[in-house]
This record gives sequence, C-alpha cells and structure tokens, in this order.
Amino acid sequence: MSNVAAERLVVCAGAHVKPECASAMEDFLAAQESDIYRFVMSDWLSEDQLRGAALLWIVNDSAIWDPVQFALWNEIPLLIPEANTTLKQICVSANCGMYYRDAADARLCLEFLLANDGIRKRLGSNGHAYVKRQSAKAFAR
Repeated sequence: MSNVAAERLVVCAGAHVKPECASAMEDFLAAQESDIYRFVMSDWLSEDQLRGAALLWIVNDSAIWDPVQFALWNEIPLLIPEANTTLKQICVSANCGMYYRDAADARLCLEFLLANDGIRKRLGSNGHAYVKRQSAKAFAR
C-alpha cells in the first residue's frame, strides 16, 4: 500500500512576488520531508484548479480583490500581508485567514495553516459567510 500524501496547492496572487515571500516559500519547502506542496500564481490556473487550493497567499502589498473574492466565495482561507490594511481588516473582522509582517511570519503562517486542516477549513467557512453577508448587504441597499 502506498503512503503518498495528497498534494496541497497554495495559490499566490499579486503583480509580483516580494523577496520576503520568495524567501518564506523556499524556507517552508526546505523544511518539508515530502514534496507535497505546490505554489502557483493564480493567473496560471483555471477556476476549477483554484477551487482546489488549500490557501490563497497574497504575495505583495497590492490590494487584489478578484482572487480574494474568489477565495472567500470558495471557502479558501487567506494569507495577507500586514501592510495591506484593507485586506488585513477583512481577514481579522471575518476571521478568514492570517496576516504576516515578514518572511519569518509568512513561513510560520504557512506551517500553521497547512498543518491544521480543521482550522484552515473553519477560516475558509468564515470567509464564505463574510462575503455572503457583504453581498446580501449590497443587494439590500
């Protein structure tokens, strides 16, 4: 019987990958005993592939609403840069992910989120509930 773990997809979004994020990604992957993680830019994936993501990681400080909204609707938790105050506020108020300050924070967040399926799924569920509430408010106006 094979003991192969399922591959986990971490979708990265942003105009470019900040050096701190690249460093966190390298450090995270170097610490893994198996090659079960894939980090792929959101622009390179179909919607079906995006739906299978374990996590959406915003890899620069730009506010990129489309992939965030897609992630929230599809119960995918977020990893957001602290410097992006708008996304950080959503992340905190909706309890739909984590935010990072630097490469060390990003790596710790990756390790925590990817090692804790129950918490990750709950954060994704919270994000879905948040975007659903926001949508209902918009239609109520």
